[in-house]
Amino acid sequence: MYLCKILKSKKNFFYLFIFVVFVIIIVLAIFYSNIGKKNDKIRFKEELIKKNEIGKNLIDKVLYKSVYSKVIIVGDSRMELIEKDKKNLDIPVNYSFIALSGSKIDWLEKYAIKDLNKYLDNADSHYKYHVVFNMGVNDFEFCDNVYLKAKEYFNIYKKVALKYKNINFYLLSVNPVDEEKIFDSYRCVGRTDKKVRDFNNELKKLLARDTLKNIFYCDSYSNIKFDSPDGLHYDEKTNQNIINFISRKCLNI
Repeated sequence: MYLCKILKSKKNFFYLFIFVVFVIIIVLAIFYSNIGKKNDKIRFKEELIKKNEIGKNLIDKVLYKSVYSKVIIVGDSRMELIEKDKKNLDIPVNYSFIALSGSKIDWLEKYAIKDLNKYLDNADSHYKYHVVFNMGVNDFEFCDNVYLKAKEYFNIYKKVALKYKNINFYLLSVNPVDEEKIFDSYRCVGRTDKKVRDFNNELKKLLARDTLKNIFYCDSYSNIKFDSPDGLHYDEKTNQNIINFISRKCLNI
Protein backbone atom coordinates (compact mmCIF):
# COMPACT_ATOMS: atom_id res chain seq x y z
CA MET A 1 0.00 0.00 0.00
CA TYR A 2 2.80 2.40 0.90
CA LEU A 3 4.53 1.74 -2.43
CA CYS A 4 1.31 2.47 -4.27
CA LYS A 5 1.03 5.84 -2.53
CA ILE A 6 4.60 6.68 -3.52
CA LEU A 7 3.98 5.77 -7.12
CA LYS A 8 0.89 7.99 -7.23
CA SER A 9 3.15 10.98 -6.68
CA LYS A 10 5.24 11.87 -9.72
CA LYS A 11 7.81 13.53 -7.50
CA ASN A 12 8.17 10.48 -5.26
CA PHE A 13 8.30 8.24 -8.31
CA PHE A 14 11.19 10.34 -9.68
CA TYR A 15 13.14 9.96 -6.43
CA LEU A 16 12.53 6.24 -6.41
CA PHE A 17 13.75 6.00 -9.98
CA ILE A 18 16.94 7.91 -9.12
CA PHE A 19 17.56 5.62 -6.14
CA VAL A 20 17.16 2.46 -8.24
CA VAL A 21 19.53 3.80 -10.91
CA PHE A 22 22.08 4.68 -8.22
CA VAL A 23 21.94 1.15 -6.76
CA ILE A 24 22.38 -0.39 -10.22
CA ILE A 25 25.44 1.80 -10.90
CA ILE A 26 27.04 0.76 -7.59
CA VAL A 27 26.41 -2.94 -8.29
CA LEU A 28 27.85 -2.68 -11.79
CA ALA A 29 30.90 -0.79 -10.53
CA ILE A 30 31.66 -3.54 -8.01
CA PHE A 31 31.10 -6.21 -10.65
CA TYR A 32 33.47 -4.69 -13.21
CA SER A 33 36.04 -3.91 -10.54
CA ASN A 34 36.19 -7.60 -9.66
CA ILE A 35 36.50 -8.48 -13.34
CA GLY A 36 39.45 -6.10 -13.65
CA LYS A 37 41.23 -7.76 -10.75
CA LYS A 38 40.85 -11.12 -12.48
CA ASN A 39 42.09 -9.98 -15.90
CA ASP A 40 45.73 -10.96 -15.23
CA LYS A 41 44.66 -14.37 -13.96
CA ILE A 42 42.43 -15.02 -16.96
CA ARG A 43 45.07 -13.90 -19.46
CA PHE A 44 47.71 -16.04 -17.79
CA LYS A 45 45.50 -19.12 -17.86
CA GLU A 46 44.60 -18.53 -21.51
CA GLU A 47 48.27 -18.35 -22.47
CA LEU A 48 49.07 -21.55 -20.59
CA ILE A 49 46.10 -23.32 -22.16
CA LYS A 50 47.21 -22.15 -25.60
CA LYS A 51 50.68 -23.54 -25.00
CA ASN A 52 49.25 -26.91 -24.03
CA GLU A 53 46.96 -26.94 -27.06
CA ILE A 54 49.95 -26.76 -29.42
CA GLY A 55 50.95 -30.24 -28.31
CA LYS A 56 54.13 -29.93 -26.29
CA ASN A 57 52.38 -30.37 -22.93
CA LEU A 58 55.50 -29.64 -20.92
CA ILE A 59 54.09 -27.04 -18.56
CA ASP A 60 53.29 -28.34 -15.11
CA LYS A 61 49.74 -28.25 -13.78
CA VAL A 62 51.19 -26.53 -10.73
CA LEU A 63 51.65 -23.39 -12.83
CA TYR A 64 47.89 -23.10 -13.17
CA LYS A 65 47.86 -22.46 -9.43
CA SER A 66 50.66 -19.90 -9.78
CA VAL A 67 49.05 -17.32 -12.00
CA TYR A 68 50.12 -14.57 -9.65
CA SER A 69 53.82 -15.51 -9.68
CA LYS A 70 56.65 -13.95 -11.66
CA VAL A 71 60.04 -15.62 -12.09
CA ILE A 72 63.23 -13.70 -12.91
CA ILE A 73 66.30 -15.70 -13.97
CA VAL A 74 69.72 -14.03 -13.69
CA GLY A 75 72.50 -15.77 -15.58
CA ASP A 76 75.19 -15.88 -18.24
CA SER A 77 75.23 -17.23 -21.82
CA ARG A 78 73.59 -20.48 -20.77
CA MET A 79 70.46 -18.61 -19.74
CA GLU A 80 70.76 -16.06 -22.52
CA LEU A 81 70.64 -18.87 -25.08
CA ILE A 82 67.54 -20.33 -23.43
CA GLU A 83 65.85 -16.93 -23.61
CA LYS A 84 66.78 -16.50 -27.29
CA ASP A 85 65.45 -19.96 -28.11
CA LYS A 86 62.02 -19.30 -26.58
CA LYS A 87 60.28 -20.10 -29.89
CA ASN A 88 61.49 -23.69 -29.66
CA LEU A 89 61.27 -24.12 -25.89
CA ASP A 90 58.31 -24.25 -23.55
CA ILE A 91 59.23 -21.40 -21.23
CA PRO A 92 56.39 -20.44 -18.87
CA VAL A 93 54.87 -17.07 -19.72
CA ASN A 94 55.66 -15.70 -16.28
CA TYR A 95 59.44 -16.09 -16.77
CA SER A 96 61.79 -13.22 -17.62
CA PHE A 97 65.58 -13.09 -17.93
CA ILE A 98 68.49 -10.86 -17.01
CA ALA A 99 71.30 -12.69 -18.79
CA LEU A 100 74.45 -11.87 -20.75
CA SER A 101 76.95 -14.04 -22.60
CA GLY A 102 80.40 -14.15 -21.02
CA SER A 103 79.23 -12.46 -17.84
CA LYS A 104 81.10 -12.90 -14.56
CA ILE A 105 80.78 -11.65 -11.00
CA ASP A 106 81.67 -8.04 -11.88
CA TRP A 107 78.74 -7.87 -14.35
CA LEU A 108 76.42 -9.36 -11.74
CA GLU A 109 77.40 -6.79 -9.12
CA LYS A 110 77.63 -3.68 -11.33
CA TYR A 111 74.80 -4.23 -13.79
CA ALA A 112 72.55 -7.25 -13.20
CA ILE A 113 71.79 -6.47 -9.56
CA LYS A 114 70.94 -2.87 -10.49
CA ASP A 115 68.54 -4.09 -13.17
CA LEU A 116 67.07 -6.58 -10.71
CA ASN A 117 66.63 -3.86 -8.07
CA LYS A 118 64.72 -1.68 -10.54
CA TYR A 119 62.51 -4.62 -11.41
CA LEU A 120 61.76 -5.51 -7.79
CA ASP A 121 61.38 -1.90 -6.64
CA ASN A 122 58.58 -1.55 -9.19
CA ALA A 123 57.04 -4.92 -8.47
CA ASP A 124 53.30 -5.36 -8.89
CA SER A 125 51.78 -6.12 -5.48
CA HIS A 126 49.38 -8.61 -7.10
CA TYR A 127 52.27 -10.98 -7.82
CA LYS A 128 54.67 -13.11 -5.80
CA TYR A 129 58.21 -12.79 -7.17
CA HIS A 130 60.89 -15.47 -7.39
CA VAL A 131 64.51 -14.82 -8.44
CA VAL A 132 66.81 -17.59 -9.73
CA PHE A 133 70.58 -16.99 -9.88
CA ASN A 134 72.74 -19.16 -12.14
CA MET A 135 76.22 -17.64 -12.34
CA GLY A 136 79.85 -18.68 -11.94
CA VAL A 137 81.04 -20.88 -14.80
CA ASN A 138 82.78 -18.04 -16.67
CA ASP A 139 84.75 -17.02 -13.57
CA PHE A 140 86.41 -20.43 -13.38
CA GLU A 141 88.48 -19.86 -16.51
CA PHE A 142 91.02 -17.68 -14.69
CA CYS A 143 90.15 -18.49 -11.09
CA ASP A 144 91.88 -21.18 -9.05
CA ASN A 145 90.28 -20.42 -5.68
CA VAL A 146 86.66 -21.29 -6.37
CA TYR A 147 85.92 -21.38 -2.63
CA LEU A 148 86.68 -17.67 -2.36
CA LYS A 149 84.70 -17.02 -5.54
CA ALA A 150 81.71 -18.88 -4.10
CA LYS A 151 81.89 -16.70 -0.98
CA GLU A 152 82.00 -13.52 -3.11
CA TYR A 153 78.94 -14.64 -5.04
CA PHE A 154 77.10 -15.66 -1.89
CA ASN A 155 77.72 -12.26 -0.27
CA ILE A 156 76.06 -10.57 -3.28
CA TYR A 157 73.12 -12.95 -3.15
CA LYS A 158 72.77 -12.48 0.60
CA LYS A 159 72.78 -8.69 0.30
CA VAL A 160 69.91 -8.63 -2.18
CA ALA A 161 67.98 -11.27 -0.21
CA LEU A 162 68.24 -9.15 2.92
CA LYS A 163 66.93 -6.15 1.01
CA TYR A 164 63.88 -8.02 -0.30
CA LYS A 165 62.87 -10.33 2.54
CA ASN A 166 59.41 -10.97 1.08
CA ILE A 167 60.89 -12.43 -2.12
CA ASN A 168 62.27 -15.95 -2.57
CA PHE A 169 65.74 -16.32 -4.08
CA TYR A 170 67.15 -19.54 -5.52
CA LEU A 171 70.77 -20.51 -6.21
CA LEU A 172 70.62 -22.85 -9.17
CA SER A 173 73.75 -25.01 -9.25
CA VAL A 174 76.39 -24.24 -11.84
CA ASN A 175 75.90 -27.06 -14.29
CA PRO A 176 78.66 -29.30 -15.69
CA VAL A 177 81.23 -28.69 -18.40
CA ASP A 178 82.63 -31.31 -20.76
CA GLU A 179 86.35 -30.67 -20.41
CA GLU A 180 87.38 -32.45 -23.60
CA LYS A 181 84.83 -30.64 -25.76
CA ILE A 182 85.35 -27.25 -24.14
CA PHE A 183 89.07 -27.43 -24.87
CA ASP A 184 88.41 -28.27 -28.53
CA SER A 185 85.84 -25.47 -28.81
CA TYR A 186 87.49 -22.70 -26.78
CA ARG A 187 91.05 -23.89 -26.09
CA CYS A 188 90.08 -23.36 -22.47
CA VAL A 189 91.64 -25.44 -19.71
CA GLY A 190 90.53 -23.28 -16.76
CA ARG A 191 86.90 -24.34 -16.61
CA THR A 192 86.95 -27.85 -15.18
CA ASP A 193 84.12 -29.92 -13.79
CA LYS A 194 85.97 -30.26 -10.49
CA LYS A 195 85.83 -26.47 -10.10
CA VAL A 196 82.10 -26.60 -10.84
CA ARG A 197 81.52 -29.24 -8.16
CA ASP A 198 83.72 -27.48 -5.59
CA PHE A 199 81.97 -24.16 -6.22
CA ASN A 200 78.53 -25.74 -5.84
CA ASN A 201 79.49 -27.55 -2.64
CA GLU A 202 80.87 -24.35 -1.14
CA LEU A 203 77.70 -22.43 -2.01
CA LYS A 204 75.63 -25.12 -0.27
CA LYS A 205 77.84 -24.95 2.85
CA LEU A 206 77.63 -21.16 3.01
CA LEU A 207 73.87 -21.29 2.67
CA ALA A 208 73.56 -24.01 5.33
CA ARG A 209 75.53 -21.89 7.81
CA ASP A 210 73.38 -18.83 7.23
CA THR A 211 70.08 -17.96 8.89
CA LEU A 212 68.34 -16.44 5.87
CA LYS A 213 64.92 -17.93 5.30
CA ASN A 214 64.34 -16.68 1.73
CA ILE A 215 67.32 -18.25 -0.12
CA PHE A 216 67.18 -21.84 -1.38
CA TYR A 217 69.67 -24.07 -3.22
CA CYS A 218 68.50 -26.02 -6.29
CA ASP A 219 70.70 -28.91 -7.40
CA SER A 220 70.10 -29.29 -11.12
CA TYR A 221 73.68 -30.58 -11.54
CA SER A 222 72.78 -33.91 -9.90
CA ASN A 223 69.28 -34.24 -11.32
CA ILE A 224 69.54 -33.63 -15.07
CA LYS A 225 71.28 -35.46 -17.90
CA PHE A 226 73.35 -32.83 -19.73
CA ASP A 227 74.29 -32.95 -23.41
CA SER A 228 76.68 -30.22 -24.58
CA PRO A 229 77.76 -29.80 -28.22
CA ASP A 230 80.65 -27.46 -27.33
CA GLY A 231 81.40 -28.51 -23.77
CA LEU A 232 79.95 -25.32 -22.25
CA HIS A 233 76.45 -24.77 -23.63
CA TYR A 234 73.64 -27.30 -23.89
CA ASP A 235 71.42 -28.70 -26.59
CA GLU A 236 67.73 -27.87 -26.88
CA LYS A 237 66.54 -30.92 -24.96
CA THR A 238 68.85 -30.16 -22.04
CA ASN A 239 67.79 -26.52 -21.97
CA GLN A 240 64.15 -27.61 -21.80
CA ASN A 241 65.04 -29.95 -18.95
CA ILE A 242 66.67 -27.06 -17.08
CA ILE A 243 63.52 -24.96 -17.40
CA ASN A 244 61.37 -27.91 -16.35
CA PHE A 245 63.62 -28.52 -13.33
CA ILE A 246 63.29 -24.90 -12.22
CA SER A 247 59.50 -25.03 -12.59
CA ARG A 248 58.92 -28.42 -11.02
CA LYS A 249 61.67 -29.03 -8.48
CA CYS A 250 63.21 -25.67 -7.63
CA LEU A 251 60.62 -22.96 -7.13
CA ASN A 252 58.83 -22.89 -3.82
CA ILE A 253 55.40 -21.89 -5.13
